[in-house]
Amino acid sequence: MLTMNRTPKHNIAPTLREWRRSSTFTLISRHIVASICSDLTPVTPAEINFLVEGQTSPSMVTKCLRLGVELGLLYKRDNEYQATPLLYDECLDLVTAKIMA
Repeated sequence: MLTMNRTPKHNIAPTLREWRRSSTFTLISRHIVASICSDLTPVTPAEINFLVEGQTSPSMVTKCLRLGVELGLLYKRDNEYQATPLLYDECLDLVTAKIMA
């Protein structure tokens, strides 16, 4: 009989979890990931600020983007941010875990 052992939640996408350490960063990072994945183009701080307008401050968006770079989830070129393979891998891990649950 083939069985799958459930992977504990704390082992799935640890870097994304660190990035989303607060509810504010969770909101911002969701918009960043959705924007990048929707058309696979880089995002700018101005785009993200527009999406979260009235929900958080521009300085929090800057801090969240900077942390994404520090964690290796994003890289910055000029004033644009693009996803790294780590971000795509951890997003895929989360989707797969949700499907398997």
